[in-house]
Amino acid sequence: MPENHTGSTKASSDQPETAGDDRRFTPPDTARWPARWQTPTVADLARLEAGYRRGLLPVHVRLLHELVPPLAVGSAEAAHVAERLSVAARREADAAQGHMVGLAAPQVGIPARALLFDPRVDPAGGALPADDLRCVVNPEVEPIGDDLIREIEGCLSTGPIKGWVQRATRVRLRGHTPHGEPIDEVHTGLAAIVIQHEVDHLDGILFPQRISEDLDLLWVCTEHVQRFTEYARAHRRGETPEWKTRTPRDQWDAIRAGLAVLGSLSGAV
Repeated sequence: MPENHTGSTKASSDQPETAGDDRRFTPPDTARWPARWQTPTVADLARLEAGYRRGLLPVHVRLLHELVPPLAVGSAEAAHVAERLSVAARREADAAQGHMVGLAAPQVGIPARALLFDPRVDPAGGALPADDLRCVVNPEVEPIGDDLIREIEGCLSTGPIKGWVQRATRVRLRGHTPHGEPIDEVHTGLAAIVIQHEVDHLDGILFPQRISEDLDLLWVCTEHVQRFTEYARAHRRGETPEWKTRTPRDQWDAIRAGLAVLGSLSGAV
């Protein structure tokens, strides 16, 4: 979810900087971790494992990279999927101190075209309760016009990896509610970004795959979340600070393929 959440990407989170162990992970197979690659901290790994225990899928799991099938509109199955997704969103919001702007069904192991999103243009009023996120079944998103916005995104599925992503500033969203009522709406601002991010999940696309410039892939350890929040806010004020910790593209490709899996504390020192 976007970093206003890639989020996906879901301004960055307003939650306080997470205290944790900033010791670096020591890879058990150093050949898979070239010197230029970023390695997670012990706190990063603990945070990821906590997410897995709550039901989040690790980034290399096949479901996160597949087109998922539609649901029968107005069916009992659609309502059941929506409820499962809502329960998962509440878990994640609790873990993030209430901060949650979007979630797609595949992220929590549900192979179905359903998502939740924060419908607000600007979340300046603070976090929206997870139960107030909108659920859309079989969503379709269409850009309106040619205007684009370049924004920071993050995602529950990608751990410490963030990045600058370019998306349409205004979109039309079509789909159905879990009970079968049609949806046909126009969204801008944060909502437009979140919708595009979450629909990508349903098509098996994670936000780093939308990034064409290598320098736009960033690495944000758990201990640096608050500092990254200030970095994002400075950009929105028109300043141009630099975030020096980058993610080499081949590292992202390896993580996505399961060659450099972050979900184990084995080898941490």
